[in-house]
Amino acid sequence: MDADRSGHPAGLPGRSTIPDLFAARVAAAPGAAAVVEGDRHITYAELDRWSDGLAARLLEIGVRPGDPVGLLGDRCLEAPAGMLAILKAGAVYVPLDPSDPVARLQTLMDEIGIRHVVRLPDTAGVLAGCAGVTATDHRHVDPLPPGVATGLDPAYIMFTSGSTGVPKAVAVPHRAIARLVIGADYLQVTAADRVTHTGHPAFDASVFEIWGALLNGARLIIVDQATLLDPVRLEEAFTTHAVTVVWLTAGVFHECARTRPGMFAGLRCLIAGGDVLVPAHVRSVLAAGPPGRFLNGYGPTENTTFSTTHHIVDVPDRTTRIPIGRPVSGSTCHILADDGDPVPVGAEGELWVGGDGVALGYVNDPELTAVRFVPDRFSGRPGARLFRTGDRARWLPGGEIDFLGRRDRMLKVRGFRVELDEIETVLAGSDGVAEAAVVATGDDADTRTIVAFFQPAHPGVTVAAVRAALADRLPRHMIPARIVALDRLPLAGTGKIDRAALLTTTAAGPVHGTAPAHPPGTPIEVGMARLWAEVLDVAPDEVGLDDSFFDLGGNSLLAARLFVRLQTMFGVDPGQSRFLTARLLADPTLAGSIAAVQQARAGLHDEDSAAMEADLRTIGRSAAVIRPRSPARAVAPATIRRVLLTGGTGFLGGYLLRRLLTETDAEVSCLVRADDPQHARHRLEIGQRQYRLGDLPPDRVRALTGDLSRPRLGLTEARFAELAAGTDLILHAGAYVNFTYPYARLAPVTVGGTREIVRLATHRRTPVHFVSTLAVLAGSGAAGIREVTEDTPLDHPEHLFMGYTETKWMAEKVLAEAAGAGLPVAVHRPYEISGDLTQGTWNLENATCALLRLIVDTGIAPDADIPLDLVPVDVLAAQIVHIALHRTARTHTYHLTNPRPATLRDMTQVLREHGYPVEELPLREWVTRVVAFVAGDPRHPFTPFVPLWVDRSPHSGLVVKEMYFAGVFPRFGRDNARRALAGSGITMPPVDTRLLGHYVRFFQRSGFFPAPVAGSQSATP
Repeated sequence: MDADRSGHPAGLPGRSTIPDLFAARVAAAPGAAAVVEGDRHITYAELDRWSDGLAARLLEIGVRPGDPVGLLGDRCLEAPAGMLAILKAGAVYVPLDPSDPVARLQTLMDEIGIRHVVRLPDTAGVLAGCAGVTATDHRHVDPLPPGVATGLDPAYIMFTSGSTGVPKAVAVPHRAIARLVIGADYLQVTAADRVTHTGHPAFDASVFEIWGALLNGARLIIVDQATLLDPVRLEEAFTTHAVTVVWLTAGVFHECARTRPGMFAGLRCLIAGGDVLVPAHVRSVLAAGPPGRFLNGYGPTENTTFSTTHHIVDVPDRTTRIPIGRPVSGSTCHILADDGDPVPVGAEGELWVGGDGVALGYVNDPELTAVRFVPDRFSGRPGARLFRTGDRARWLPGGEIDFLGRRDRMLKVRGFRVELDEIETVLAGSDGVAEAAVVATGDDADTRTIVAFFQPAHPGVTVAAVRAALADRLPRHMIPARIVALDRLPLAGTGKIDRAALLTTTAAGPVHGTAPAHPPGTPIEVGMARLWAEVLDVAPDEVGLDDSFFDLGGNSLLAARLFVRLQTMFGVDPGQSRFLTARLLADPTLAGSIAAVQQARAGLHDEDSAAMEADLRTIGRSAAVIRPRSPARAVAPATIRRVLLTGGTGFLGGYLLRRLLTETDAEVSCLVRADDPQHARHRLEIGQRQYRLGDLPPDRVRALTGDLSRPRLGLTEARFAELAAGTDLILHAGAYVNFTYPYARLAPVTVGGTREIVRLATHRRTPVHFVSTLAVLAGSGAAGIREVTEDTPLDHPEHLFMGYTETKWMAEKVLAEAAGAGLPVAVHRPYEISGDLTQGTWNLENATCALLRLIVDTGIAPDADIPLDLVPVDVLAAQIVHIALHRTARTHTYHLTNPRPATLRDMTQVLREHGYPVEELPLREWVTRVVAFVAGDPRHPFTPFVPLWVDRSPHSGLVVKEMYFAGVFPRFGRDNARRALAGSGITMPPVDTRLLGHYVRFFQRSGFFPAPVAGSQSATP
């Protein structure tokens, strides 16, 4: 889909220049006020004569047609005179901010060859060595002869830094300004209007303000910075000058909307933009008395201020983003995939804009111009071009555009793609947040830190509450490492939030906090407080004895880092992390953590740890399951119209969703933990995008907001009943995946969620396909059982010694009881889910990924019989969906493993062939070495998995990971899986050099692996 509104607006002269258009306004009303600043004003005739005289002076000092001429100064009455004078001299005006460092100003001038400047007031001494004139240096002259410029020639040049910070000089033609302000369909400024000038001349919003007023005979009202930043004074200015048209940046608008939402009621039109608008603030203005016309304006400098506008009429309560609307007249918009083809409605792509507003390009940078300004193959106009905005967007069903964020605001942080704009949107929409901004510090993906800043909407809003709100809506890798409250977010001269200033703030350390009620006092208390501060990236003096680890931003990953640091700082044995985790969950305060560390150091933890273990056998015998009410039934694949999928935002879940969409015509309902259906769908889209799986069809994926840990899956009784009555098949892949948390913390989601799935399925005896793990067999191996089949009943949970595996074991017991009562149940047990066969894409939070990264970083690997039974995620999804569609009325367990696995030694050899030198060490020596390594680098991806290599089961005496070694883990059959997949055409590749090399290349491309050592043996890619 695309949108084209590139026809010339009514009355727009295609070749007219700004001086030509201004002359028409002077002739129409020479005595009308043109510009007002405080108690000063100037008429159209006076402005015309003034600019003529100043233009004559420019010609006298050597300015020639086409020359770039600097306009040095801030917004003031003299600025329009300077702009007009430069244009009348046939030159190009270039706004320069005198508050910029002199070195930067000189760089900008050198970049495009500025030799002359027009100085506005209060710029004496700035660039003193440059030739030029002051704006007041003019005399009466006869009218200048017509210029030689045309509408296609440049009128101004503005600098925009973009994502790299390197200034880019954008040249904009006269025609583009005319297209913006004359006969525009989004707003027709008339001679009766009074338009505020709030933007710095170096900010392209000023183009709309200045020329929108002066080329339509309106009055331009100069608003100084102090007035702009004070809502009370700004409202008074609106009243004093009878203002009718206002443009405000999102930052200024949000402050006004928060404190004086009714101040815009007297305006004919308010346009806000420049950043994402917060729906809550927009809603406040609508409720308090909206302006006659309320627009969200969007556009890059390279497309002359506005490319699109959205007329805001209503903002429903659950709205998370305000659309940016439709293309303005004289403009086109296309949302394109990476290959340049249009994307369908609802799919994400890059926004490309075209029409008469497109700039001429980047001055003296033909290479970048060729990349960003491309031929418009959608237009029939010769020479037409499109500008690639670098913004992510999608078409909404009604024909408007939904802005999704900047591509250059999508960063890699510790192996994950993180969208800063998404974090910022969620933060801005949180209760108690008036304004928000998110930045990232550091250039390296492994050390980069996300820092969030917010302005509290009212006293009493705490960082802990805001962090908790983010934790409810964002995955853990997107939770900012630091959240800082500021009385007010800094604004740049453009009126936008000054993120550069915020980056400076982060470098200065914590800037906000309150003294704890009970500060640490003893040496161990002070030491633990400092350790918490180090791990949580907060100020040590903000950590008190009553503070909660999780309220300060802690999570399971940071807890693992904390336990690693405890080894070196307090001498805590690595094998005690299970005990410390359970104690931290039970009492997350600093005081509780100190008590747990003291007990661990004294060796008093064993009895407590044993007491906290769940009695899985007792729970299994007492599990109550709703009995099915109707007879079992087989469902033919062609009759499956509605499927329920859990876990659809996860790694395997995303591929299952994609496979269901390609193999069936069914509607897929996805249960997602989210605030509303729009947020739920967005989370699904993020997963599909992250793994490059494609776009979600708008009519076949139903996002349900729910929660596996709650009764009825978090749905209303009516919605639960509707889902139960209308679902033909259930794929249950959702679980709480965490290898350090105990059973009690994980069970509400994994076990409780399975009970609720059974409750839903019993209504129609709907077939349930559950994704478990082969790890549930580890207890049998530790108990000495050497061989099991897919039909061997589960046993020996006391040997599992890991909460995640225990909950999967119990969930299978719940399903076994339901199956015994007649519910069609299938249990799928994969071993190690690896990257897909197309890109090699893995879930980089995976334990195997972390192990491989550790081997690469340390150059050492364990010399042990560790199997590498890898099942590519796309193959696994195909297997599960095939079985689910063709074995709907049968109850079986399927071992979906690789019949031709490898070992870690095979992968070690492949790593060597790709340039990574690796030495094999005896297991115990290797563990000692890597525990010490991680203690010195607690941010390493392997940190959360250290307990798997050091925690020892009191029942078997084995370390957790040893339960999975060859010779301990039982041999397992695959007969059910073979029969179910016979004739499916689904091929499982062997875990050989080719597959392992495919994965290594993915790790390298993604940046998860560092570049190989120069000169080492390397395989051909």
